[in-house]
Amino acid sequence: MDTFLSNVPTEALPFQLHIEREMKELVQVGGYDAIYLFNPEGLVLAAHVDSESMLKEGHAVEFSVMISKMQKVVRRMSGLSDLKEVVIEDQEGKRLVFRFLPVFAQPAILLMVIPAMRSYRGLANRLCRIIEQSSTT
Repeated sequence: MDTFLSNVPTEALPFQLHIEREMKELVQVGGYDAIYLFNPEGLVLAAHVDSESMLKEGHAVEFSVMISKMQKVVRRMSGLSDLKEVVIEDQEGKRLVFRFLPVFAQPAILLMVIPAMRSYRGLANRLCRIIEQSSTT
């Protein structure tokens, strides 16, 4: 299926396949373990997993739901506007990066599983722009 899809123009792909193609490229370029896109209830909208050694998909779903709820509580208690990002980093430098963005005018959560010693902000910004643009057309 990848061989067929690699010849299809990006603008002709359905949203999920288009975003998963972009995720695959970013996982390879960035050396990431996985990227997931969830709705606030934990429904997977798109994903590309290179290595599940750090975080299993079921746990990713649970984290995304928990972080979505936490975002609402933080906003209400702190007076901050909508959060852009939450990062959880362990002592070894491995990170779970949660980005909040609109998808089809609904809230969504991008979860990136980043190994130690890898940068992510530039690629995350690029992917968020692609997702937002793809969901508004």
